[in-house]
Amino acid sequence: MQEALTARMVAPMTAGSGSVTLKDRTAAIRTMRHRRLTILFSMFMNERATSLQRSIFLGKILRARVTSPAEKLADAAALFDSTLVLMRDAIATDNPTLTPDQVRAEVLRRLRIARRLDEAGIYEAAGTIDDES
Repeated sequence: MQEALTARMVAPMTAGSGSVTLKDRTAAIRTMRHRRLTILFSMFMNERATSLQRSIFLGKILRARVTSPAEKLADAAALFDSTLVLMRDAIATDNPTLTPDQVRAEVLRRLRIARRLDEAGIYEAAGTIDDES
């Protein structure tokens, strides 16, 4: 098996020459060993990463199970508020000439676009509600 793999790796290097030198064969074996070690290392790291990801995910699930619905709702609101702050800061940084009112309008515009994309095809227009009747 080792010889077959070495021959396959050396063949492209010696195409047309007809002879394989010891130096070519040694280089091919080194390359093959390096590839094998690289594959084994990546497999090992993937298994470790998968194990770590699994344990992190399970920890999140366990924490979520013991969190009350009120706490989850409060966390969602806090996350939304911090996201709004980040959006405002990013828009103001990207467009330093905008006034605070223009930044607020841009945030609202982007939120409307996101909502339209999220709700596309979910709701059917039923008209408007008249508050005065």
